[in-house]
Amino acid sequence: RLWLGWGGAATFVDLSHSPELAHAPRHAIKTRKAPENGLIVLASRRHCNDETEQYLSRLRHYTRQSAGSSLKFCLLAEGKADLYPRMSPTMQWDTAAGDAILRAAGGLVTTLDGAPLTYGRRETGFNSPWFIAVGDTTLHI
Repeated sequence: RLWLGWGGAATFVDLSHSPELAHAPRHAIKTRKAPENGLIVLASRRHCNDETEQYLSRLRHYTRQSAGSSLKFCLLAEGKADLYPRMSPTMQWDTAAGDAILRAAGGLVTTLDGAPLTYGRRETGFNSPWFIAVGDTTLHI
Protein backbone atom coordinates (compact mmCIF):
# COMPACT_ATOMS: atom_id res chain seq x y z
CA ARG A 1 0.00 0.00 0.00
CA LEU A 2 1.00 3.55 -0.71
CA TRP A 3 -0.78 6.32 1.19
CA LEU A 4 -1.21 9.80 -0.27
CA GLY A 5 -2.55 12.98 1.28
CA TRP A 6 -2.98 16.49 -0.10
CA GLY A 7 -5.27 19.37 0.72
CA GLY A 8 -8.39 17.81 2.20
CA ALA A 9 -8.12 14.46 0.44
CA ALA A 10 -6.32 11.23 1.29
CA THR A 11 -6.13 7.88 -0.48
CA PHE A 12 -4.26 4.66 -0.44
CA VAL A 13 -3.09 2.88 -3.53
CA ASP A 14 -3.20 -0.90 -3.55
CA LEU A 15 -0.06 -1.98 -5.41
CA SER A 16 -0.74 -5.69 -4.87
CA HIS A 17 -3.05 -5.74 -7.91
CA SER A 18 -0.79 -3.69 -10.17
CA PRO A 19 2.81 -2.71 -9.48
CA GLU A 20 2.41 0.27 -11.80
CA LEU A 21 1.22 3.26 -9.80
CA ALA A 22 -0.74 4.71 -12.72
CA HIS A 23 -2.87 1.54 -13.01
CA ALA A 24 -3.22 0.62 -9.35
CA PRO A 25 -6.63 0.99 -7.67
CA ARG A 26 -7.00 4.05 -5.45
CA HIS A 27 -9.22 4.14 -2.39
CA ALA A 28 -10.35 7.33 -0.67
CA ILE A 29 -9.79 7.27 3.09
CA LYS A 30 -11.21 9.30 5.95
CA THR A 31 -10.77 9.23 9.70
CA ARG A 32 -13.64 7.98 11.82
CA LYS A 33 -15.57 9.38 14.73
CA ALA A 34 -14.12 7.87 17.89
CA PRO A 35 -16.48 5.44 19.61
CA GLU A 36 -17.80 6.36 23.06
CA ASN A 37 -16.28 3.18 24.48
CA GLY A 38 -13.65 0.98 22.99
CA LEU A 39 -11.04 3.26 21.44
CA ILE A 40 -8.36 1.59 19.37
CA VAL A 41 -5.05 2.95 20.61
CA LEU A 42 -1.84 2.51 18.65
CA ALA A 43 1.18 2.31 20.92
CA SER A 44 4.59 0.98 20.08
CA ARG A 45 5.99 -1.98 21.96
CA ARG A 46 9.55 -0.95 21.12
CA HIS A 47 9.25 2.73 22.07
CA CYS A 48 6.81 2.44 24.96
CA ASN A 49 7.96 3.99 28.21
CA ASP A 50 6.61 4.90 31.66
CA GLU A 51 5.15 8.18 30.40
CA THR A 52 3.18 6.40 27.68
CA GLU A 53 1.97 3.76 30.13
CA GLN A 54 0.86 6.48 32.58
CA TYR A 55 -1.01 8.26 29.79
CA LEU A 56 -2.73 5.03 28.73
CA SER A 57 -3.67 4.21 32.34
CA ARG A 58 -6.04 7.23 32.29
CA LEU A 59 -8.04 5.78 29.41
CA ARG A 60 -11.00 3.50 29.90
CA HIS A 61 -12.18 0.74 27.62
CA TYR A 62 -9.57 0.65 24.89
CA THR A 63 -7.86 -1.93 22.75
CA ARG A 64 -4.14 -1.55 22.23
CA GLN A 65 -2.48 -2.41 18.93
CA SER A 66 1.10 -2.15 17.76
CA ALA A 67 2.33 -1.04 14.36
CA GLY A 68 5.30 0.74 12.82
CA SER A 69 5.48 4.48 13.46
CA SER A 70 4.46 5.73 10.03
CA LEU A 71 1.85 3.02 9.70
CA LYS A 72 0.17 4.27 12.89
CA PHE A 73 -0.64 7.58 11.17
CA CYS A 74 -2.03 5.72 8.14
CA LEU A 75 -4.24 3.46 10.26
CA LEU A 76 -5.69 6.57 11.91
CA ALA A 77 -6.20 8.14 8.47
CA GLU A 78 -8.03 5.03 7.23
CA GLY A 79 -10.37 5.09 10.22
CA LYS A 80 -8.99 1.82 11.60
CA ALA A 81 -7.81 3.35 14.88
CA ASP A 82 -8.48 6.37 17.08
CA LEU A 83 -5.41 7.46 19.03
CA TYR A 84 -1.62 7.36 18.76
CA PRO A 85 0.27 8.82 21.75
CA ARG A 86 4.03 9.22 21.23
CA MET A 87 5.95 10.05 24.36
CA SER A 88 9.41 9.00 23.37
CA PRO A 89 12.04 10.50 21.05
CA THR A 90 11.38 10.68 17.33
CA MET A 91 12.58 12.95 14.54
CA GLN A 92 10.61 15.34 12.35
CA TRP A 93 11.37 13.30 9.23
CA ASP A 94 9.79 10.27 10.97
CA THR A 95 6.49 12.06 11.54
CA ALA A 96 6.02 14.61 8.73
CA ALA A 97 4.66 12.38 5.96
CA GLY A 98 2.31 10.44 8.24
CA ASP A 99 1.12 13.69 9.81
CA ALA A 100 0.34 15.13 6.34
CA ILE A 101 -1.67 12.04 5.36
CA LEU A 102 -3.56 12.05 8.65
CA ARG A 103 -4.41 15.76 8.36
CA ALA A 104 -5.58 15.28 4.77
CA ALA A 105 -7.89 12.48 5.97
CA GLY A 106 -9.39 14.70 8.69
CA GLY A 107 -7.18 13.95 11.71
CA LEU A 108 -4.71 16.00 13.70
CA VAL A 109 -1.37 15.71 15.47
CA THR A 110 -0.75 17.99 18.45
CA THR A 111 1.88 18.48 21.09
CA LEU A 112 0.87 17.48 24.62
CA ASP A 113 -0.30 21.05 25.28
CA GLY A 114 -2.67 20.91 22.28
CA ALA A 115 -0.69 22.97 19.74
CA PRO A 116 -0.49 21.56 16.20
CA LEU A 117 2.79 19.80 15.52
CA THR A 118 5.09 21.99 13.43
CA TYR A 119 8.17 21.24 11.35
CA GLY A 120 11.47 22.78 10.33
CA ARG A 121 12.59 23.55 13.88
CA ARG A 122 16.36 23.42 13.60
CA GLU A 123 16.83 24.67 17.16
CA THR A 124 15.55 21.30 18.41
CA GLY A 125 18.00 19.37 16.26
CA PHE A 126 14.92 18.29 14.25
CA ASN A 127 13.59 16.28 17.20
CA SER A 128 9.81 16.08 17.37
CA PRO A 129 8.19 16.90 20.69
CA TRP A 130 5.98 14.29 22.32
CA PHE A 131 2.63 14.26 20.59
CA ILE A 132 -0.88 12.88 20.39
CA ALA A 133 -2.31 11.91 16.99
CA VAL A 134 -6.08 11.49 16.67
CA GLY A 135 -8.42 10.59 13.86
CA ASP A 136 -11.39 12.34 15.45
CA THR A 137 -10.42 15.97 16.12
CA THR A 138 -13.21 16.31 18.70
CA LEU A 139 -11.59 13.62 20.86
CA HIS A 140 -10.13 15.25 23.97
CA ILE A 141 -7.90 12.95 25.98
